[in-house]
Order: sequence, then structure tokens, then C-alpha cells
Amino acid sequence: MQPLSDRARATQLLSLADKNFGHDLSDPEKQVLRDSASSDEPKGPDDFEGGEPPKVSDDPKNRPHVRAELIRWLATDPEAAKSIDPLGIRVVSATIHGELNLEACRVEHLLYFQNCTFDSWINLQYADFRGLFIQDSQVTGSVEADGSNFRGQLRLRDSAFSQKVSVIQARVAGDVDCAGSIFCAFRDDDPDGLLLDRTTVDGGVYLSNGFTSHATVRMLGIQIGGDLTCRNARLLSTPISLALDGATVKGKVLLDSATEMNPFQCLGQARFVNAHIVGDLRCTGSLIRTLNCNLMKLDGELTWISMQEPRKSRLWLNGASLRSIHDEENSWPAAGGLTLDGLTYVELTRIDLDDRIKWLKLQSNPDQPQPWMQLANWAVAMGHPDEGRHIIYLFRRSQAIEGSMIEIPFALSYAWLDEFQFRSLYLIVLFWAFGSVIFWRARRMNSMAPSEKDAYIKFVKSRREPEGYIQPFKPFVYALENCLPVVKLGQDDAWAPDPKAEPTDWFPKGSRWADWTNWLPKLTYRRLSFLRWAIILAGWLLALILAGAIGERFKS
Repeated sequence: MQPLSDRARATQLLSLADKNFGHDLSDPEKQVLRDSASSDEPKGPDDFEGGEPPKVSDDPKNRPHVRAELIRWLATDPEAAKSIDPLGIRVVSATIHGELNLEACRVEHLLYFQNCTFDSWINLQYADFRGLFIQDSQVTGSVEADGSNFRGQLRLRDSAFSQKVSVIQARVAGDVDCAGSIFCAFRDDDPDGLLLDRTTVDGGVYLSNGFTSHATVRMLGIQIGGDLTCRNARLLSTPISLALDGATVKGKVLLDSATEMNPFQCLGQARFVNAHIVGDLRCTGSLIRTLNCNLMKLDGELTWISMQEPRKSRLWLNGASLRSIHDEENSWPAAGGLTLDGLTYVELTRIDLDDRIKWLKLQSNPDQPQPWMQLANWAVAMGHPDEGRHIIYLFRRSQAIEGSMIEIPFALSYAWLDEFQFRSLYLIVLFWAFGSVIFWRARRMNSMAPSEKDAYIKFVKSRREPEGYIQPFKPFVYALENCLPVVKLGQDDAWAPDPKAEPTDWFPKGSRWADWTNWLPKLTYRRLSFLRWAIILAGWLLALILAGAIGERFKS
């Protein structure tokens, strides 16, 4: 039994409608008035008062017609508004015939359409609404709501929209809920499906539960106070499926899958260029052809795991700033599908270092230095300085291999020394041993002479070390002084290669070593001097590297 208050409101609405539309209201239109006055949930056109209720076809084409002008009058007439229940204006299982034009109108009640068909476009531009629900319905024309203000929810659930839905530069105090809806399934002449550019949404945006769009979902510069949920959605437009350039999302962005049978699909680009996401960006079990996060700021975690067909995916993170990355090798793109130049992060999934190096080499340009330095800095920050130095070494080694044959040995040597500067000690010992052998043999061949004048005269005459000379020649000490310029033991000042020495073989003829050393050039004054200066210059360079390493160790 209907409450008396509901009957009174329905009677008043019917009376007002008769005055405005004459006596030609159809039974379905009268039912809309009764439903809108009722405090009960709407029961649809099967609930006519009196007589046998008409049968309504399941075919949307056979639904009873309700004039769009009646709904406009019901939504805007101040006298009619007094008789509408707080549940709002409710239209169930009807075809809305004609253009529903509410442009620049203020609608005090909720607009609720369920199981309806709109045979023309809906004009809501610059209007003010308590809320709009379109559920289980079909909209043939476009929906234009640019500049509108929704004081509650904008719910477009489980419905089919043949043309674009434009809610540009609007404000929604609640959620934008398009879960389960299909956009632009029968049009290929308009690249845009759902447009929310520069709109402010205080709640979340829900494109989930089988949401499907054959055109681009565009949200350039949108402000979302909650989550952007695209779980199990199907974004089929190419080349761009989802565009949130310059957007701000204060919650999470979920591009994930609840089940493997119905994964989130994005066949074009999902763009978050220059966007700011306060929560996480989660891509789990999804099929994404391109995720473009260039210049994005993510305060939370980027999750990229259990991806479907990952080798066909591309992940672009140039210039992005992320707090954390949670990924796995099985979900990485193929070589060339990853861009990391300018990417910064604080936390990274801890995997084997060699595998993480493979990750860097998947870049379209793996020679960019910044991603390598970022990974090295992260390793140092995590308490693994040796790994950090090794990463830099591997990068410089890969660069060195690309150089000329002359540059390669020098570049590789520099990279090897830079990884662990105390390695210069190995080279110093090597040069010391090499110099000791050279100068020992040079002295045996009388190619090393005293530097003091009188001693040199005696040496030239006898070709022997002068008796009583204050500095007997010590090849090991002499080589040490040349390798380490800071070491001064008097040998380098007292002895030098003899310019008058004759070129000689390394070993006397007939010696058992002579046949093994015939291929070596004879030891001349110029060659001996060159070797000496080479050892001196190498010693200075290695000494500076060693000094820097010692200073760095004391600093740390």
C-alpha cells in the first residue's frame, strides 16, 4: 500500500503535468511521475496503478517512450520539485525520446535512469546536478556535460554509449563510476570515448568490472581525490588507449587484473606523462602494450609483475621520479622496450646484480650514463658500495668496447682502476718488478752509469762501477724510486742510462737464453731512457690515484 504522502505528491505531479502538457500523458510517463513522487525504490512500468500492467519487451527498441521534454520539465520546474521524493527523478525501462537538454540548468534532485534507451544526445553542459545515474542503459547519441557541477555521484554503470561522453572541466563531488560500461563500440570516426580533461573529482574514478572502450579514454590534467581503478578493464583503442598527461591522482592507480581469465588490457599507450600519483601504480597480471610514465612523479610504488605477453610490452620511464619499483625478470620487456634515462628511485626490488644489469641493457639506448649511475647510487645507499663501483665499471667497460682499438685498452684500464682505486698498487708492483728486471739487466750490460762527473769518467775508462762510489747501483731500489716519485733513496740521482753505451743484446751470444731473446730489440740508450720515463710517468699517475683512494678511505 502506497503511503498517503506519496499518493499526495503523485497526484500533485500529475495535476501539474496535465496543466503543462495537456491530457496527452502516456501511461509510461505517468509512471515516471509516480515513481519520482514515491519514497519506495522504483518498480518500473510494470507497476501501473489499476488494471492489468502492460508487458514490456526485453528488446530496447520496444520499450515504451517517455518524452525528454517531460523529464526536463520535471527536473527544472520549481513547483514540480516540491512533489519529488528525495530519492530523485526515476525513469525505469523506458525509451527517452528526443534530445534531453538540461544545459545551464540547476537540478535539485538526483536523476536516475535504469534499463533505459536514449534515442538522441544528452546535453548537460554547464548544468548543476545533485547527481546523475545511468545504469543498464543504452545511449545512442553523445553525452555533453562540459563545465557541469555534480554535487554527488556521476554513475554511468553497465551501460552502452555509442558516441563520446564529454565531461571536460567539470566538478564531481563524489565518484565517477563507469564500471561495466561499453564506450563507442560501433564508431570508428571519433578517436575519443570518455573525456574528463581538467575535471576535478573529489572521489575516485572507476573504469572496472569489464569496462570496455573502443576509443581513447582521455583525462588530461584531471584531479582525482581517490583511486583510479581500471581493474579488468579493456582499453582497445590505438595508438592511445588511456591518457592522463598532467593528471593528479591522490590515491592509487590500479591497472591490474582480479583474475587471469579477464585481465586488464590496454592495446595502445597508457599515458601518465608529467602526472603526479600519490599512491601506488599497480600493473599486475595485465596486458599492456605501452606504459608511458615519462616525467611522472610517483610517491608510492610501481608494481610490474605477472605481466601477460611482456616481450611485446614497452615501459617508458624517462625522467620519472618513483619512490619504489617492484618488478620481476619474467615481466620485463624485450630489448629496446625499456627507457630509463633520467629515472630516479629510492627503493628497488632486490635481485641478483647480474640480472639487474640485464635490466639496464634492455633500454633502447643502453649507453645512457644516468640509469647506470642511479643504480650504482642505489646500491651504495643500500649499503653495497662494492656493487655500486662494479656497476660503474661495467658501464664504462661497455662504453670502452665501442671505442677504437687504440682507445679500448686505456678506457678499460681506467674503468678497472676507477672501480677499486687501490688496484693501482697492483700496477705499481708490476711496474716495479718490470723496471727491476730492465735496470738489473741494463747494469749487467754496463748501460747504467754514475751521474757524478768524476765517477762517470772512471766508469767510462773501466766500464765498471768505481770503487768507493758512495751509491752502489741497486736495480730494485732504482726501479722503486722511478715507480713511486715520492720515494727518494738517492739511486735516481746517482745513476742514469749511459748515452755512450753501445747497443747490446739482452744476453751474450752462446748463452742458453740468447736463442730465446733474439726477437727482442737491442737495448740502446734511447730505448732505456724511454722505458725509464714511461715508468716515471706511469708511477706519477698511479701515485695520484693511490693518494686519492687513501684520501677517500679516510674521508669515509
